[in-house]
Amino acid sequence: MENKYLAYLHYIWFTSKNLEKVFCNSTDYKNFFENFGYSDLIKAWIREEKANTILENKAKFRAEIIDKLIKDFWVELISVKDPDYPEELKKLTIPPFLLYVRWNLRKNSNLISIVGSRKATKYSEIILDNIIPGLIKNDFWVVSGWAYWVDSLAHKITLKHWWYTISVVGTGIDIYYPFTNKALYEEIIKTGGAVVSIFPFKTIWTPYNFPIRNEIIACLSRWTLITEAWDKSWTLITARLALELNKDVFVIPGDITREASIWSNKLIQNWLGKPTMSYEDIIEEYWDTIKLEEKIKNIEFGDELEEKIYNSVLKEVSSAETIAEALDIDISIASYKLSILEINWLISAEIWGNYRVVI
Repeated sequence: MENKYLAYLHYIWFTSKNLEKVFCNSTDYKNFFENFGYSDLIKAWIREEKANTILENKAKFRAEIIDKLIKDFWVELISVKDPDYPEELKKLTIPPFLLYVRWNLRKNSNLISIVGSRKATKYSEIILDNIIPGLIKNDFWVVSGWAYWVDSLAHKITLKHWWYTISVVGTGIDIYYPFTNKALYEEIIKTGGAVVSIFPFKTIWTPYNFPIRNEIIACLSRWTLITEAWDKSWTLITARLALELNKDVFVIPGDITREASIWSNKLIQNWLGKPTMSYEDIIEEYWDTIKLEEKIKNIEFGDELEEKIYNSVLKEVSSAETIAEALDIDISIASYKLSILEINWLISAEIWGNYRVVI
């Protein structure tokens, strides 16, 4: 299994960025691991101090320890170059080069992440008990983070209905954190779900890991649903990451007198989250998205540049200036192409010179 050599490299301190640099034109992981030296690390733009640490780690490394973990935990190793690698993750600036998966990472475009505060109230439980069964009936798969309260609750309700769920953890895949959720971890696997990590074996919990984990949760999913959010919580970080990735964020409106609802309500107030009263709201948005995607497939553009400009406006309301800068073209060309798209009723001009998609 060639990918185990990636796990070795990851363990001795190669990052995804390092691995991408080393293997941009190669998949000979075994040969590199067995033969790399100081000069190879410097060629890969690895700093001198880190290069020395990697070589020290390699000298002390025992492959049989990692091999045993792979075997004992039934870990599947999926590299960014493998066909089973999730396409959504490739949209990240630096995709995780290696995924550690326990059991079964199925492919489905209907992934919805469910997140909420670890200080969430009974309100979240009532809401999820009503929403998740409806999502399941419509073939949505639930993604969450296996942490306390809302994360665990999302997994438990999904499992109660014998449905598929994915847990993204903020530690090595061989580490149970929080340990009190070990039974849930095993139940996810027994029912055919998946536990996913992007961290090397034996990586313990640190606060630094969780924004990284949240980015994977947000990116892996097509949509994000937020129940309750406190100030400066991981939930708000996940919402921000999802929005930065141009994902739809659904928010459950909450009691305005409760602290647990203040920041989730602010997401709605600031037009960052779509107010969601039931699973039907999500399903309706889903079908609107599908219809839009079908329309886009049937659009006939005059040339490739028109299509690129249309896609830029589709992602974000834009002006001629921002499009010209993003696509590195002259503003006069951008303005001309925008006019053509407007004449063909594909986009419309708004106040302040911005454009948005019509279909």
